[in-house]
Amino acid sequence: MMVCPYDDERLLLILQLDHSRITGWLAAHWGNAELARPSPYPAMVLAAQEHDTGWWDWEIKPQPNDEGRPADYIGSIRHLGLDVWLAFYRHGITRLAEQDAYAGYIVSLHAEALLTQGKERACSRTCPTTRSIRRFANSSANRSPTARS
Repeated sequence: MMVCPYDDERLLLILQLDHSRITGWLAAHWGNAELARPSPYPAMVLAAQEHDTGWWDWEIKPQPNDEGRPADYIGSIRHLGLDVWLAFYRHGITRLAEQDAYAGYIVSLHAEALLTQGKERACSRTCPTTRSIRRFANSSANRSPTARS
């Protein structure tokens, strides 16, 4: 979940699931005379809508961070551990790929990009990412649907 200060005493909590749904609505309405629609449209809209749904299992029972607050998505690898973080994404990708293989592939690319392009921010220097990320990137759930045949 995204944890944002609302005021001096309260927090605004935005579930990753809600963030995914809004992203899906935006993708469904994307495109005009100057910007192309996502293509293939159904798979890309579904991927946008479902890209963070693997977080649901944790978000319905969040564990507080060291400060006693809900853990924010930013920094969640440090708080939860890389293997737990990867399990959320694997679960969501596997479930999505059962509906639409291409949408699952697109979400796997999203997760891989978060890990590889943002790993310095997402993970402390002592986080053993290389082997786990490589396994994640090479897993069958993350291969292009055309590469599976």
